[in-house]
Amino acid sequence: MSKILIVDDDEIISNILATVLEKEGYTVKRIEDGKYAVRTIKEFAPDLVLLDIFMKDQEGIGTLFELKSTFPSLIIVMISSDEFYGDTAVNAGANCFLKKPISNDKLIQTVSKLLQEA
Repeated sequence: MSKILIVDDDEIISNILATVLEKEGYTVKRIEDGKYAVRTIKEFAPDLVLLDIFMKDQEGIGTLFELKSTFPSLIIVMISSDEFYGDTAVNAGANCFLKKPISNDKLIQTVSKLLQEA
C-alpha cells in the first residue's frame, strides 16, 4: 500500500488524518515541521505528502517550493483552514488544496484519486 507523509504542526489534526488514512491501509508518517521534510522524504519515500500551509518554523509554501525542486514528481496536497491560500498553493506547484476541517470521505477520495492518477 502507498506511503503518506503528513507535515502539520497541529498534533490533533495530524493524528486524525493519520488515523483515517491508516484505517484505509496506508502507511503514514507524521512530522511537525517543514524544515525536516526533505530529509524525511529521503528516508521514508512517501508516495504523497499532506502539507499544511501555516506552521511555526517553516511555512508550507516555502516547504512546497523546496520539495518540488528536489522531488518534482512528488504528489503534494496542501491543507489549511484558510481557503484564501488554496489557489496560491496550486499555482505554486501543489497537486491540489483541501480546506480544513477535511471530511474523512473527501480525504480518502482525494488521496485515492491522486495516487491512482500517478
